Amino acid sequence: MLPLETDRAMRIVETPSGVRRAVVLADGSRIELNGGTKLAIDDGAARLVTLERGEATFHVTHDAAHPFVVQSGTMRLEDVGTVFNVARVGPHLGVQVAEGAVMFQPEQERIMLTAGAALSHLDGEAPRLSGVAVGDVGGWRNGRLVFQRTPVRLVAAALERSTGVVVQVAPGLLETPFTGSIGVTGAPIA
Repeated sequence: MLPLETDRAMRIVETPSGVRRAVVLADGSRIELNGGTKLAIDDGAARLVTLERGEATFHVTHDAAHPFVVQSGTMRLEDVGTVFNVARVGPHLGVQVAEGAVMFQPEQERIMLTAGAALSHLDGEAPRLSGVAVGDVGGWRNGRLVFQRTPVRLVAAALERSTGVVVQVAPGLLETPFTGSIGVTGAPIA
């Protein structure tokens, strides 16, 4: 009897808020984790990563025969050879593409995201597409957080991930959209 997928050995990589880390996979792909991030890497299938929470930038080594997959909640992303950033805050998933392309929900919606594309998805709702300056993708790595009509609750979560400082938002402001950039400092990626 073959083991269930959930029975495979998963390597957990976790960073506390304000602390960054990089992981290199066996295929040469590199994952940069922002603070407050938790990833599960399937060592039985090195090209499958589950983002449980937080934010990571993926630099994927292309292999058409073995796609790189990022699972987060019920959402699935399949790499088509690229550099992309994924953020998970509760039921919200955000994806931004810097190079190449990523397929969102390859078994269902099949939304192709290419360089400069961004997708925002809240469980139970339709995905929202927008654009992003390629240089702003994964901007947390360079100490710059850029937001475009982003709910303040997600801005607060990004600040906490990047700085380790808890940001509290008044309940009436949680869904207020914010556009702008914020400079932050944090520990360099180890």
